Order: sequence, then C-alpha cells, then structure tokens
Amino acid sequence: MQSQSVTDSKRGRLPRALDRALDIAMRVIPGAALVAVGALFAAQQAVAPSHRAIKALVLMGLMGLMFRFDMVYSVYLFALLFPFPSGISIGSSNNVLMTVIPMIWAVRATSAKIPVLHKTAVDRAIGLFLLAFVVSLFNVTEGPTLARGIGVIWRQLTAVAFFYSIFMFANDEKKLFRLGKIMCIACFLVMTTAVIEVFHPGATLIPGWIGLEQHLGKGMLSTRVKGLRAGGAFESHGMLADFGTQLILFMVFFFLRSRNPAEKFFWLLSVFTTIFAILTTANRGATAGLFLGCTLAILYFRRVIGITRIVVLVAFGLAGLYAADAVLSERTVAVSVFDRFEKTEFQGMVPENRTMTWKPALDYGMQSPLIGHGPCYDTGVGLTKRYWPHNGYLFYFATIGLLGLGAFLWIMWMVYRESRNWRRPGIIGTPIGNFLAIGQIWFFVMAFEQLRTDHQREDIYPYIVWMCFGVVVATANIARRQLSQELVSATPRRAGR
Repeated sequence: MQSQSVTDSKRGRLPRALDRALDIAMRVIPGAALVAVGALFAAQQAVAPSHRAIKALVLMGLMGLMFRFDMVYSVYLFALLFPFPSGISIGSSNNVLMTVIPMIWAVRATSAKIPVLHKTAVDRAIGLFLLAFVVSLFNVTEGPTLARGIGVIWRQLTAVAFFYSIFMFANDEKKLFRLGKIMCIACFLVMTTAVIEVFHPGATLIPGWIGLEQHLGKGMLSTRVKGLRAGGAFESHGMLADFGTQLILFMVFFFLRSRNPAEKFFWLLSVFTTIFAILTTANRGATAGLFLGCTLAILYFRRVIGITRIVVLVAFGLAGLYAADAVLSERTVAVSVFDRFEKTEFQGMVPENRTMTWKPALDYGMQSPLIGHGPCYDTGVGLTKRYWPHNGYLFYFATIGLLGLGAFLWIMWMVYRESRNWRRPGIIGTPIGNFLAIGQIWFFVMAFEQLRTDHQREDIYPYIVWMCFGVVVATANIARRQLSQELVSATPRRAGR
C-alpha cells in the first residue's frame, strides 16, 4: 500500500510539473516571439527604412495601450502630438488617431455596458453644425472637390471627437489640470521651434517629420531669410502666434500654483519662450490678442493682484516687450511687430491687408448664402484664383453658408454660457474657478483672433478651437459637480442646527 501511494504521488507530481512547464512556456514563448519579430522588423528598417511601416507599428502599439489604460491617457497623448501631424496615405496622423480613439472607446464602453457618449450643453448646436457640412455638399459638382470636401468633414468629425473625449475623460480636477499642463508643454515645444527658426532658418529638427525649411521655401532661403516671420513647426506665423497667445495664461497659472523650484523654473521658461516666439512672428493680430488676454486677466483677478502690482506689471511688461522687440529686430532676422503696427493703414474699419480678402470672401459667400459652396474652400487657379478669407466667420459663411455659420455661433454662445460659471459663489476664487476664468479668456481671445485669420483650414488649428471648447465645457461641468457636492454635504449641518 505504501509503495502504491508513493507511485500515485509521483504520478501526481508529473502532471503538475507538466502544467507548470506548459504555463511557463505560454508565458515565455509569446514574449520571445514578439521580441524576435521586433528584432527582425528593426533589422529590416535599419537596412531599408519605411516610414509607413514605422507609423503602422507605432499606431498598433498605441492602440494596444489605449485598450489597456484609462482613456484619459489617449487624450493626453493626442493633446501632446496633434501640433506635429504627420502625413500618411489616407490623410493626417491627427485624423487617423482621433478616429481610432473613439472607436476603441466605443468597443470598451459596449463591452462594459456603459454609455458611449455623455450629454453636453452644446450637443444640438454641434449636430446642426455637422449637418451643415453634409448639406453643403449639394453644391459640390466636381469629383476632386467632393473628395477634398469629404476629407474636411472627416477632419471636423475628429475635431468634434476631441471635444467629447476631453469632456468625458478629463472628468475631474486632477485629470483636467494634468491635461492643461500637457497642452502647455505642447505649446512650449511649438514655440521652441519658432525660436530655433530665428537663429537657424531652414533647419530640419526631425527628418521626415518636423522641419523648418518648407516655411522659408526651398531654393529661396537667401532671399526670404531677411525679414523673417517665424512659423516654426506650424509653418504659419499667424497660427503659431495665436496658439501661444491663447495658452500663455495657463502657463502663468501653473507657475503660480507650483511649489517645486524646478517645475516653477520650467513654467517661467515656457512663458518667456512663448512671448519671445510670439514677437518673432511679428503678427499684429496675435499681439493684439496677447494684449486682450492680459487685459482681461488683470480685470478678472484685479482684487487678488492689487492696484500697485497691476501698475508695476503693466509698466515692466510693456517695457520688456519693447526691449525684446528691439533686440529681435536689430540683432536677428525677425521683423519688428511694433514697426508693423505703426505702418498699419485702414480703409474705413478694415486693415489695408484685409480689403483684398474679406470683401471677395463675402461676395463669394453671397453666391450661395444659405448652404455655402461646400466644405472645402476653393482658392481657384489662374485668373480665378482667390485668397483665403483670413476671417473664420467669413470662411464658414463661404463654405457652409448661414446654416453652418449660425450653428457655429450657436456653439460659441453655449460655450460662453458655460464659461460664466467661474463667477458663481462657491466657485469663484477656487483653483477650478480660476482655471475656468482663464478658459473664458482663452475663448474670448480665440473668438477675437478669428476675425483676422481662418482657424478652420489645415490639419492642426481646428483641433485647437475644439480643444478650447472642450476644456471650457469640461471645466464648467466639474465646477458644477463640485458645487453640488458641497451643497449636499452642507445640508445635514443646516438640518442639525
């Protein structure tokens, strides 16, 4: 009997050993196979690099991470990368990435049996806005224009998806402030490319991805480098300057909140880099937007700052701007923005360099005022060539008509109403209230700057517009929730009294 039990125990140990070996093999073999495939892929790319293969691999890796981690990290990733898009065969990396993120969320939400979308105050206005793009296609008759128009609709859909992603996933103060920091870091990186461009015009920062030579024009470097207006990675001095003016107050906000000396130094560096980059663009509209934002900040926080500090800040700020502008115009190839202000002429209420864009865009829109000429603004060719409207509102009037422009203004009105929550008792003066106040300033500056440029074109700036909307609406929602929680927690104490 004893020998039989020993034999049975040996037989029992054998299956357990096999199970353990099988378990180890199942853990090790996939990892080893992945390493082997990765090594083979790396070796092939080292010999014959393929940008498409690399981008596809990166996308698959990002998709795996999105399935594994909280979706808010996907928003962080996109907020950091969208200022640096990469062209691919089917469009822009921004379009593809912001298409993949909602699809992954839809799968995760469906499997978890939770709502895919959360309602916001601007849902109806957004629905009408997107409908206007589809309706405007009725006036598109040429195949190539139709294809470009569908591409524009796709970009707008992904920009709106960015708005909803911010609202749904940056849904508490900690996540929202972290998103704000990432936005500012992305802005700092963009501003740094403008600074580099001033001192190294035509440089290529990352081959095949971020270069500054296209802005200067290949083969024309020697003739265009004089009087440079830096555009950095955006390759547009107006868009780059607007981006900096709209986010610089958030950098100041995080500078004042930080307690770590290294972090404080970084935010201070970001502020000065952004101001320097804005001046290198010599863009009058953005500089006016900077003054508007700073003026609103002083008005909003005048009680906290105090009259003495306001006078000192204004005096030193103006002196510093004039000094920096003088150094840039005299010691570098950049243009002086204050010289451009002095030489500005008006025809009535319109600056002289907008008379050739606003009136033709208005006339073009009046040819089909209700639904517009289609999502894609046709600049024409040869004798029919026309300028960009250089006005966001005229851009929408010409492309998607009064229907689309009215819907966009409706969206802006609803976002503005949400931004007013920072003044509510219990919210004003709190960190979330101050953040929302700066968000409202961002909204006003963006709305003002759209009077002299069209933020709807290209594959970067539409995301900035909808990022502004998303941050404001998400912050207002968090502020309301915090206020309601405080009221609920205070109710029992009143009842007890």
